[in-house]
This record gives sequence, C-alpha cells and structure tokens, in this order.
Amino acid sequence: MANSNLYFVDFKDSFTHNILAYLDTSRAYQVIQPNDVHGLLASEQAQFIWGPGPGRADEYGIDLSLLRSSLLNPNHRHLGICLGHQLIGLSLGGRYRTLDRPLHGVALEITLPEWSDWGLSAIPEQFQFYNSLVIDMNEIEGLRVFKAHNSVMMLASKTFLSCQFHPESVGTSCPERFFSGVMKNFL
Repeated sequence: MANSNLYFVDFKDSFTHNILAYLDTSRAYQVIQPNDVHGLLASEQAQFIWGPGPGRADEYGIDLSLLRSSLLNPNHRHLGICLGHQLIGLSLGGRYRTLDRPLHGVALEITLPEWSDWGLSAIPEQFQFYNSLVIDMNEIEGLRVFKAHNSVMMLASKTFLSCQFHPESVGTSCPERFFSGVMKNFL
C-alpha cells in the first residue's frame, strides 16, 4: 500500500471501517489524517477519498484554495462522503445551512442522477443520512449539482464526485452497486 496514489482522508468517523472494506476490494490505498493532505493536494497525480466525520468541514484546517486547485487538476480524482462532500462544496464557494430537522439515522428514497461517467444510474434507492448541516450552491460551469429533498445531495465534475448521504451505511439499499460503479469509473 505504500506506493498507492489513492488516499483516504480519515476524519475519525464510525463509518470509516465500512468504506475501507469496500476499498479493500478495489485497490491499494493509504489512510491519511487531514493535516497530512496538503502536500499531496499539490502533487502531480493523486486520488482522494474524503471520508465522513463529526463537526464542520471548515474546522479541520484544510486549505480550501489548495483543495479547489486539486479539484480542477485533470490528473486528480476526488470522492467526498458527507463531511467530505461538504468540504468539496465549501472549496467551490458553497455555504453551510443548518437543517430545520437533523437527519441522524434517517433513510430517504432518492433517484440518483444518470451520471454514467461516475457509474451512476437513475434507479430509486434508499440512502442513509447522518447530518444536521448541508451545503447550498448552484451549478456553475463544469459543475453538476443534484438536489433532492430541498438539499444538495451530490456534486460532480470530470474530476470529482461527492454525496451528502452515506452510501456505505447499512441503511443504504445499494452500497455494493454504488461503490463498484463509482470505483470502476474513479480509477
């Protein structure tokens, strides 16, 4: 794993183990801490999975301008989950909004967008949520924004995909299909 250019940024979330179990079937990766990511964001070629975690994404000391540059780098790939999604959204100019009713352990039915470049198909599925904050933003050139249930659920471009929900959760009806499709197109 030491030679891998796939990095999992670990925010010490209880779901990290589930995500790493899906990665174990895909390819080698390195687990890194948020304070170790800055030099890697400036590297020539890298892939990042920004995991879920507690708190607010802007509390982890990630340089948002450096992350934005990496998101625009055609040799980099990013996948963000929950907190990771919020971090990506913030780096692209999104703003935090507190939900009227937190979604802690709540499953919602969502029909994902047909984004074949990321292995997603428009099939209604149950997705698990654990958040009280969401990112608000609109589409800009080169950025796809998928909204459902009055919130930004996903962001995508040619170099990144992020989701507010937890595809790795037992409350999500399609974790294997989600990760196999995304990882096949991620690499």
